[in-house]
Amino acid sequence: MALANMDQHRISELVLDNHYLPTGINPFIFTSCDDDYNKLCKIVEKPGFNRFVLSLITGWIRDDGEYEDWGFYRNGSIRKFLAKASDLEEMVFKIDYNLGDGSLVGMRDYVSLFDLFPLDAWPKLRHFGLVGMQVTQENLISFLRQLPSTVRSIDLSFLAILEWRA
Repeated sequence: MALANMDQHRISELVLDNHYLPTGINPFIFTSCDDDYNKLCKIVEKPGFNRFVLSLITGWIRDDGEYEDWGFYRNGSIRKFLAKASDLEEMVFKIDYNLGDGSLVGMRDYVSLFDLFPLDAWPKLRHFGLVGMQVTQENLISFLRQLPSTVRSIDLSFLAILEWRA
């Protein structure tokens, strides 16, 4: 990521959009906090960085993976990473979970939206988008209520609403 090495860059947007195709960046960038992760952090933490569309490729984990493979959601690094983008006005998070293929989605793949998105770090947020996630109705409603008052638009697409069973 040559962009991260540019001390004086004026990049205000980074769009890694999958255009609803089964593609995106590898989510395991968030498991090790390695050099690639650190370079991505340098880009989004610059003052004036205000738009981020992040697409992760995760469908293959659901098909072939184990519960532990979803650690990139649960280790806190996505949340910490996104908190660095304190000037965000637009945040869109997409995954290619492939909800429409008839497969059962379950609580094993679920993570609270509050564990992923640092709403308190985004006082300028105007647009929030969420595509392809598994959510519970209660968590989604609670999360939407907590969005900053600056939010003017919300895009929720291809969500799987899970039923919580204790």
